Amino acid sequence: MSATVTKQPPMERYDVHAARGEWAATIALREWVRPNNRGNELHGGEILINSDWGGPYAYSWGNMGSPLKQFLCQISRDYIITKLTNGNDTEFDFDASLAAVKKEILRMRKERELSHFQARMAMDDIPSEDEGQDQFIRRLWDMEAFRNGDPPTEFVKERECPQITGFYKNVWIPFTDHLRTELAS
Repeated sequence: MSATVTKQPPMERYDVHAARGEWAATIALREWVRPNNRGNELHGGEILINSDWGGPYAYSWGNMGSPLKQFLCQISRDYIITKLTNGNDTEFDFDASLAAVKKEILRMRKERELSHFQARMAMDDIPSEDEGQDQFIRRLWDMEAFRNGDPPTEFVKERECPQITGFYKNVWIPFTDHLRTELAS
């Protein structure tokens, strides 16, 4: 069977500009309605986003329960971020991970699992540069204080990617505010 290509009706295109007027994103929406076997309408739609704040982002819904623009104005922050990023919205947080390791060493010293000398050695062996999550775990695993057979992954902390935070604040909120105004008129 060979591939088929069909031309679809045009998408609606929105340009989002940041507060100072610089381009932040182009967002395209396409919506469709089809009947289900009970005679009700099923609303489907897709969103495509090209942005200075990460991305590109895209998602398609087969049935949203309401028209696309209304749906986009009602969904939660976590929901849309998860859909647009496919759940890849966090990154390794070196500073928080470092703090967790130091806290654990202090706990181990306080509970006498480590001697004063061992705790001092452990503090000296903590990675001092961010070489990424895998290298961080490897370096901890090499430390005598954390050689218990399992990789010390419990100390790895994550944070939301700054691009995602910026996207939501500088693109998504102004876009859905515009949609609400559009729907109200």
